[in-house]
Amino acid sequence: MGKLSLVFPHPGIYEVLLGTAGVAENISPIGIRVSDDFRIRVYSGSLTLQNLSIHPYCLLLITQDPVLFF
Repeated sequence: MGKLSLVFPHPGIYEVLLGTAGVAENISPIGIRVSDDFRIRVYSGSLTLQNLSIHPYCLLLITQDPVLFF
């Protein structure tokens, strides 16, 4: 996994918060699949996808502290 292992200790699915802007500011929980790279699946018709279509950038909150995540 290379440098990804600095953030994600092992392959798997991680729940993160994804922040986007475009149509409207939005923060959504989303699963990231991590192996040799990482991928996300965004639901069609969602505000997240609409925002990413306008501005293909996002912010991710990644933590191993469930209280901070909540």
